[in-house]
Amino acid sequence: MSFWNVFKNTAYARASWVIQDKIIDNVNDIQEAAAEQERIDSMIENSNEIIDAVYNNPFTKERNKNK
Repeated sequence: MSFWNVFKNTAYARASWVIQDKIIDNVNDIQEAAAEQERIDSMIENSNEIIDAVYNNPFTKERNKNK
């Protein structure tokens, strides 16, 4: 094999590697964004229960009595 054939094959392999890394990173970013949106949607859907759990508990009631 000549130097240029090795160089060409190596360049193709490295370019392919970079492209694959970018695709994988983009897929991971999309998955993370979807998971974050799912958490936000869940919090919105359950906001009444969350608010109730935060403000309607013995600790908060006792604290509000002492104000």
